[in-house]
Amino acid sequence: MIYQIFGTYPQPYQPYNKRLVEGLKKTQRIQAVSASELPYSEREDGVVYPSAKKFSFKAVKYAFTQRQKSFKKAYRFYKKYDYIIENQDSIFHFHNLQIINGELFDFLVSHKVKYVLSLRGYDVTIFPLVSDSNKRFLEERLKYSWKIHSVCESLVANASDYYNLSSEKAHVIYRTPNLKDVFDFNPKNTLTEQINIFTVSRVHWKKCVAESLISIKNLINKGFEVKYHVIGGFQGDERKRLLYIIAKLELQDHVVLHGYQPESQFQTIISEMDICWIPTINEGLPNTIYFLLKSGIPTIATSTDGIPEVISNGENGLLFSPYDFDELTTSTIDLIENNDLRLNLSNNAKNTQLQDIEKEVSQYNIMYEA
Repeated sequence: MIYQIFGTYPQPYQPYNKRLVEGLKKTQRIQAVSASELPYSEREDGVVYPSAKKFSFKAVKYAFTQRQKSFKKAYRFYKKYDYIIENQDSIFHFHNLQIINGELFDFLVSHKVKYVLSLRGYDVTIFPLVSDSNKRFLEERLKYSWKIHSVCESLVANASDYYNLSSEKAHVIYRTPNLKDVFDFNPKNTLTEQINIFTVSRVHWKKCVAESLISIKNLINKGFEVKYHVIGGFQGDERKRLLYIIAKLELQDHVVLHGYQPESQFQTIISEMDICWIPTINEGLPNTIYFLLKSGIPTIATSTDGIPEVISNGENGLLFSPYDFDELTTSTIDLIENNDLRLNLSNNAKNTQLQDIEKEVSQYNIMYEA
């Protein structure tokens, strides 16, 4: 059995996870696990949740093996991780570094459990720089992992700065795009009236959506009539922060907040857009980038982490340096004024060669082999 363990499952912001689980079930015995509780109305049948198992004699027995140091602590551990205790010979694939807290990590190592760790951009480019304890946290989990999975080469290279990852241990498997909802975007031959720019992203500080308003203000100051559409839900106080900056820069008439939208509804909004921005400072490879490319939407993205592995500057999109919003402004003007460039980028984007589900599943199967 291979346990696919996610921070939250299902997760509306990460529909790819569900597609992955369904694809792997075709060739492997797969069990999806959510490390976080969900309301009963949002749960799915067949998924393990922390409260799924009731108190049992085995929990008591496990508590006594801990020399009765803390019965309640042992019970809580069993209640949340009993699928590991009962299936220690299985493979456990953790899709989020933070799931492997200190208690769980000690158990995995002491019982020599085979665990696979998926790297995310935050895990290796931001988290270990915040503190020395975070750095040690990452180093230890890389060291004792059975296999490492990454969605791009860049994250493996970054992780190797903290622990030397051999080619046998590290596996790069690119994601399969959601081709079901891809549509044939038809860019306007000339941009003369209001120019609609959009970003599809969870609004989080590392996504730099608020900072992108600097470029919107720059474009307006240069005489361009633009409107910025933000498609995505908000995390924490990001909505307040965004609304504050909109008011501070007097952009109330130039920004539209659409909120979270399912992938299946992207087309309705995006079909009226002209240019897409991906201003993030940290990203393994955003799931939406595949959708954007295959639909043929002219895209400007930051040259960070795995993005340059998919977007070639000047060929199927444009790249700009993270936090350089003057460069973003210049690149946007290039697309507005150079119709041939914009149309060529759109056509080339549609022809970008991306991963397919059969190859992706095959690569996972190779990774799971002993």
